[in-house]
Amino acid sequence: MSLSIGDVFKKPETGLLLLRVSAGAAMILHGVPKFIGGAPVLESVGSAISVYGLHGHALAWGFAAATVEVLGGLLLILGVCARCAAFALFCVLLTALLSMKPSLTLSAFGGWAHAAMMMMTFLALFFTGPGEYSLSGGGKGGKSSKGSASAEPKKAPAK
Repeated sequence: MSLSIGDVFKKPETGLLLLRVSAGAAMILHGVPKFIGGAPVLESVGSAISVYGLHGHALAWGFAAATVEVLGGLLLILGVCARCAAFALFCVLLTALLSMKPSLTLSAFGGWAHAAMMMMTFLALFFTGPGEYSLSGGGKGGKSSKGSASAEPKKAPAK
């Protein structure tokens, strides 16, 4: 069976791949500067955890957030542990969004819209999985549904 360029545009898998790669790359580009900025930047990022009533260890929380952004972005691009990566990225962005609480107004939309959009992107990727075009082999828990016994109804034996 040959695959034409027209067939590629009819597959939702192509859209999932583009979404995974672009969102993953964006998060890597968000996380790397946090490491380059060093302890002051990581502490500033980590202080966002205070929205949950957790105070202290801002440097460790900032390091964790930056690590999730870089590693999670890479895992999404590859499609490996994509649901876990998407969920972790969702949590980081939810925390970022909640920490912007005073500015969550319509007039400040430009400041928080990116975080909200990326958060929902990762929630959607958590529900859909990586899709067929991934190193994990598919969006169904890492196993491709093509050719599986459960994909086709069982036939009664011939008499």
